[in-house]
Amino acid sequence: MHFDLKSLTDRPSALLRVPLFLALMLVVRGTPALLLYRKVLPRNQRVPLRLFSATACRSSSSSPHRDRRGQDPPENASALVAAGILSVLLFPALGLGRLRATRFAFVHEASTDEDASGSGSTDMPPPDALGAP
Repeated sequence: MHFDLKSLTDRPSALLRVPLFLALMLVVRGTPALLLYRKVLPRNQRVPLRLFSATACRSSSSSPHRDRRGQDPPENASALVAAGILSVLLFPALGLGRLRATRFAFVHEASTDEDASGSGSTDMPPPDALGAP
């Protein structure tokens, strides 16, 4: 895999394609997970799943806009690779952050219920049932 940073910095329009491609990865790769698991997982777990599913490090790029030789323009290829790199760096971290926030809210809610009832037992599953580390 070759990443040509110069082709991104030479043309401002190429640099603007990076967030566009990143958003498209989230929509195209993440939305099916959000929709397919709507009856299986609660929304607070589907959003991190969407982020994990949208993570994609592209080893090759494909674009409908090719030059005369049938190759991608270097700025498109570099923008796709940059978006893939950013998705690998950002989406898992954001997904884990969402899962941890969900787990914290779940644990905090369970401890509040326990304090209010005074019985020490709740009907809620343990925090590990959320699937978060």
